[in-house]
Amino acid sequence: MIPDLTPHATLLPQTLRKDQHRLRRDLDRLRADTKSGKDIAAALEDLQVRIAESVAARQARASSVPVIEYPETLPVSERKDEIREALLQHQVIIVCGETGSGKTTQLPKIYLEAGRGLAGRIGHTQPRRIVLATNVAETSLTVPGIRSVIDTGYARISRYSHRGKLQRLPIEKIPRASANQRSGRCGRVDPGTAIRPEFRGAEPKAF
Repeated sequence: MIPDLTPHATLLPQTLRKDQHRLRRDLDRLRADTKSGKDIAAALEDLQVRIAESVAARQARASSVPVIEYPETLPVSERKDEIREALLQHQVIIVCGETGSGKTTQLPKIYLEAGRGLAGRIGHTQPRRIVLATNVAETSLTVPGIRSVIDTGYARISRYSHRGKLQRLPIEKIPRASANQRSGRCGRVDPGTAIRPEFRGAEPKAF
């Protein structure tokens, strides 16, 4: 008797995205083996287990989604419905906003609310609480909830090499005056603290 593989195929969209290609490939291989008269009982049982595990993992993610709340003071929160609709209708969207508008903290929530992150992962480029910064103005200092920043006294400085005709961004020491000026950018949303260590002895002095 030839086994019916259709029920297994219908479960594939309910699995984790990282598993779908491999599971679909293995299912296609079993179809080919069935047509050639091979015994697929053991392989089919293994596939059933892996499909069930992947489905269960996705269901566990869905059940663990927290209650999503948006701070009313952030501009991105005001446009969350519009952003979510654009996300559902387009593969790529570009969201522009001022520093501190909530792009970093609120967009992942909007993605999650739109159903993303259940079959796969939501990529995020910045961390939440204390930041070790090479450039205070361009890190997650402006993310709500961050109160302290460790400023090492270095910054990425744009340099142009006339010999190599290349634009570079080397990390260089900054003078104390520059450090004092940029420390005021810590906590763009709320008052914050810039911690600026000075290294002595064998270590280079940061300022």
